[in-house]
Amino acid sequence: MNKRLEEILNNAFKMKGYEVESKVIKSKEENVDFQCDDLFKLAKEYHKAPFIIGDEVVDEVRNLNNFSDYFKSVECVKPGFINICVSDNFINGYLKKIMDAEKFGISLDDKTIILDYGGPNVAKPLHVGHLRTAVIG
Repeated sequence: MNKRLEEILNNAFKMKGYEVESKVIKSKEENVDFQCDDLFKLAKEYHKAPFIIGDEVVDEVRNLNNFSDYFKSVECVKPGFINICVSDNFINGYLKKIMDAEKFGISLDDKTIILDYGGPNVAKPLHVGHLRTAVIG
């Protein structure tokens, strides 16, 4: 999901004349799914305010023909972040792709998996100590 969003943003940056390999990260903000903070790096390089670059890129993304296939909203907020809310169609398509893939698209080649099961003794009463292994695991 991140890779596809990064491709779209990178194309928008290139269309506006900015050379950057942008990264999209999960946002901690409420009502925002993803965030791009590469505008600060570009601001130093191109000697422009980050939110001006962000507004240009956001306008380019909003003008995409298939905008609603990927985004619910995209906006630039000061001091210079691009906030992204992905559309339900994009999420549903991504989940369907994962479900259709064998083993949900996870490769377990050459990996060691350790599974710790902290089962309490059924012949003894439960206490708080039994929660520790359940919570950690």
